[in-house]
Amino acid sequence: WEFVLNLHYIVLMLLLITTVFIFIGMLIGYSFSSQETATMASISVASLMLLLSSMILPLESMPLIMMKIAKFNPFVLSEAILKKTILFSSSLSSVWFEATVLLGYAVVLFILVFIVQKVMKKDLLRKLKKQQYETPEDQMKVLMSQVKTYLEHNHKKQAVSSYKKAQKVYNKLRTHPKANKFYKQLKDLHEKLV
Repeated sequence: WEFVLNLHYIVLMLLLITTVFIFIGMLIGYSFSSQETATMASISVASLMLLLSSMILPLESMPLIMMKIAKFNPFVLSEAILKKTILFSSSLSSVWFEATVLLGYAVVLFILVFIVQKVMKKDLLRKLKKQQYETPEDQMKVLMSQVKTYLEHNHKKQAVSSYKKAQKVYNKLRTHPKANKFYKQLKDLHEKLV
């Protein structure tokens, strides 16, 4: 019965915990330009957090310095919050320290995600605008690459703009030996844009 009375605390804490880990994932995702690198980074960060939590080794068996650091690990804080609210039906006053630290993490991570996302977007746009092309075939390749890159980074407006430019260039290349290949690529990109 106490579990039902504490349900709103549990939901609130789950929302806070989920937010922190989502922001960690977003920060990793925005920080790296390729999916493979982001995957490796997320595995590394998760492994480090897991090793510095009480899930593998009890915190008490760690050296004092490591134990003090591990107490601020989001895994440890989340586990403590969930244990206190779900198992012991504690109120928010008993988890205020852990909740405050996680809320601080959420705010800091949100700011970092916002900054990194803006920086990476500007960097991406600058790189795409720098790409030069000489022949219509080169222009077509660059535009197709731009559309794919914009789609990967969820910049649909820029992807549509580059797609329209690619269509115009394709009209010039209809007699080109690779016109069929470009048509198939345009058709695939069109399906992704729709």
